[in-house]
Amino acid sequence: MELTREILLDGERRLMLESVADYRKSVLDDAAREMDESPAAGKVKEAWKKAGSLGLTSALISEEAGGQGMDAYSFCLVVSELARASAGFGALLLSHNLALWALEKAGLVKATEPVVHGNGWAALAWPFRESDGAGEFAFVPGGAAAGLLVMVSGSGDLFTVTSGTDAVEVEEISY
Repeated sequence: MELTREILLDGERRLMLESVADYRKSVLDDAAREMDESPAAGKVKEAWKKAGSLGLTSALISEEAGGQGMDAYSFCLVVSELARASAGFGALLLSHNLALWALEKAGLVKATEPVVHGNGWAALAWPFRESDGAGEFAFVPGGAAAGLLVMVSGSGDLFTVTSGTDAVEVEEISY
């Protein structure tokens, strides 16, 4: 007998993963290349809204705060399934959920409201370095289009910046 991840899943996780696989097949599989090549064309936002309607954009937020309250193992399965079609979309979902999770753990649940259900996205910025008094973040998945940047300093302080703020300069990575 071949050991697969499906054998290791309980009934609830199996149903959840089947739902995510259906979403991946119907939304991401055909659109992944276009999403990677032309992220501004609208396919990412369309896929994001649908992910929000499934609760994937609030997966790690507790149910008390309006999220899914998903455990880390289940969320890893979700990201893995989505990355089968688009690693970039999986990274975006991961960064977004970790940013919201950090805000909730810091007691800043109100800050998650504008982006928690697929209406926009947050991005978690790491690692934080101080140089000449200015903070720098080496890599922020989804940061160029995020409506909310969540930054964690090396000392554990949490900072949020909304898009359009002059205090932050965002540069896209070009290949």
